[in-house]
Amino acid sequence: AREAGLSDEGFVTDAVRPTTVKTRVIGNNQQIVRLDRETRSDVGSDIVDAVINVLSTRPTLKGIILEDYNKGFLTREMITSVIAMARERNIPVFVDPKQHNIDAYVGAYLIKPNRKEAQELLGSVLTTTDDVQRAGIELRERLKADNVLITLGSAGMMLFEADGEISSVPTVAKRVADVSGAGDTAIATLAAMVAAGAHIREAAALANVAAGVVVAEPGIVSITAQTLLDAVIDEVEVQR
Repeated sequence: AREAGLSDEGFVTDAVRPTTVKTRVIGNNQQIVRLDRETRSDVGSDIVDAVINVLSTRPTLKGIILEDYNKGFLTREMITSVIAMARERNIPVFVDPKQHNIDAYVGAYLIKPNRKEAQELLGSVLTTTDDVQRAGIELRERLKADNVLITLGSAGMMLFEADGEISSVPTVAKRVADVSGAGDTAIATLAAMVAAGAHIREAAALANVAAGVVVAEPGIVSITAQTLLDAVIDEVEVQR
């Protein structure tokens, strides 16, 4: 964070929890396997309190992302506490979910599962476009979310808005070298765009472009505002 010129004032540390280390084995620019060294036990209430304190004392906070990897940090207590605090302050919460905490996400601004996660959340197979549409509607109603965005890999995304509008966002990825970080990039871009005042449909389109950029490169890569702008310009020129 410091190297990128970002403040680390909002970081919360746990003295008894080791830092997760992920080792990826790459062959021919493709990930073969990943080895994780980690602790997956739930964090305690003291960590939850520390996180809520950090978030509630940030006067310029415009959005919160809950990226659930089922690693013990986003406990049910953590999720419900963050969403409750955010709703009191009218701050949108963006969730990349896991099945074990599904009912804790109630009231989030946006839920963004991929196809596999949506299947796990609902316990059904999503094969056709109609399947995905039914899943998105069910998730939005069940979790009382303002919006649901289901990412579909090479098939793009499908957005379910608060007013009932459903729209498909076609993929823009021209080459796929490594999908690592694609979902993270999508939800980060989405949250940044909404925080900046974009309509959720515009934000989803830009998130789709951002994800298409990072999957074209091997390994974990970040995307800058200029890189995203260049990709959008390229996409506009292609569609002309």
